[in-house]
Amino acid sequence: MWTGSRRNCGCGFNNPAFPFCTEVSQKNCIPQSCAGFVQTTNRQEPTAKLENDLEIALAEFLMIVERWSYANFNISPDASCERWRWDWSHMELLNKPLGQPLGPPLKSGHTFSRHFEHMSVKLSLKKTGYEESAHGVGGDVAFIYR
Repeated sequence: MWTGSRRNCGCGFNNPAFPFCTEVSQKNCIPQSCAGFVQTTNRQEPTAKLENDLEIALAEFLMIVERWSYANFNISPDASCERWRWDWSHMELLNKPLGQPLGPPLKSGHTFSRHFEHMSVKLSLKKTGYEESAHGVGGDVAFIYR
C-alpha cells in the first residue's frame, strides 16, 4: 500500500494561531513542510495546492505500480479531521480507468513516462534544494487519456 502522503499535516496543525516551526523539536507550531497545506484563518481549504501535490504523488506511484498495488492519498490518516484531509475519492483523476501497463517506465534525463491501456503519464522532476527534496520533489505532470 502507498498512501501518497508527503506530509503529515494532521488536525493538530490546523490552528492558524500557531506559528511555523523554526526547529525540529519545537512544540505548538506548524511544521515547515505543512506550509500551504493547512486551512487559512478564513477556514479556506488549500485545495489547489493539495491537488497539485496529489498529481505529482500519483504520477510517482504510477511509475512503480504493479499488480496488487493500491493507493490512497491523504495528508492526515485521522478520519476525525475534516474530510478534505483524508478523502480524495471525489477527484476525477482517481476515478478514471487506467488499464494494464504497456511496459515499464521510461526515463530520459529527469523525465519519466509510463503508458497504460487507457492513459499515459509523464513526470518531469525538478529539485531546487535539500529542504524540498526531503519533503518530496516538485515537478510537472501530464496525464493523457485515450
